[in-house]
Amino acid sequence: MADYFGSMRWMSELPLHLIRIPLNSLAIPGSHNSFSFSLDPSGGVAVDQPGSIRNLGSLCCGAGLSVIRKWSQTQSLSFRQQLNLGIRYFDLRVCTKPGTTEILFIHGLYGDSVLSRLREINAFMDENPREFIFLDFNHFYNMAPAAHQHLLEAIRKIFGEKLLDTQSYRMASFFTLTLENIWTTSKRLMVFYHEDRAIGTHIHVWPRYAVRAPWPNTNNTTVLHDFLETNYIEQRRPNSGQFCVWQGILTPTTKNILSNAAGSLKESVAPSATNTFLGWIRNKLPGPQGINICLADFVEMFDFTPTVINLNHKIPQ
Repeated sequence: MADYFGSMRWMSELPLHLIRIPLNSLAIPGSHNSFSFSLDPSGGVAVDQPGSIRNLGSLCCGAGLSVIRKWSQTQSLSFRQQLNLGIRYFDLRVCTKPGTTEILFIHGLYGDSVLSRLREINAFMDENPREFIFLDFNHFYNMAPAAHQHLLEAIRKIFGEKLLDTQSYRMASFFTLTLENIWTTSKRLMVFYHEDRAIGTHIHVWPRYAVRAPWPNTNNTTVLHDFLETNYIEQRRPNSGQFCVWQGILTPTTKNILSNAAGSLKESVAPSATNTFLGWIRNKLPGPQGINICLADFVEMFDFTPTVINLNHKIPQ
């Protein structure tokens, strides 16, 4: 069996028996807070942060904002670079910046315009028509109903016929959502949108029930490992057709950040989290109750993407 290294076209290069496996049963690499490469301290502390972090951001000469950026940034690579590396799932947090109508990415600080980056993803799909991408809009801040409608309409206009809509597939038929089947259609993108009240008649996005992402919520690698192992061994992922995100991340506390202001998430936390996660998944199997979407910080580290993709070798022909 050949190895599938990080590749912008790894899905199109899979052997026949794997393009016949449902996408909810393949191992798919994803990035955590995928947009955070674009966080900009000049915009000030974002609306998603508690008072203690807002106070940190007010320190003189921008020192506090620099600390916040180092601990809020979870990715170094742009969307295009992540796509070229093989990332196919993007974890997205968005907001309307107070005093404006512009919809931005957010995590501690404000990031790029959402719409401009979605166009970048659409361009990649135009150039690589046999790849399939997941966008998961799962956190919203300062978003009035009109802002949701603006974003939902923009998603529809940017991606058009590429969007896998809820009329094309229902939950019960996700097990027929294989690359082989999807390549016979125009569908190349699935969007999860975790604000059910906003979706209404927008059939081009999927509500939160279509994907689950159990959060370890720990800064300890032993707890992370045990959390993942329990969910896997006890088959806590329902065999329902849902997509499932396995999160290989650690979450620093405010105390962790304040006590290590000179450090960063990339230097102080991400390496141990990713090493723990990769060590854990190497003997695991993709499947309807097994490994599916795998999430990490700084996805260029430690061969994360090829390690996840190569799990698919274990699926029997």
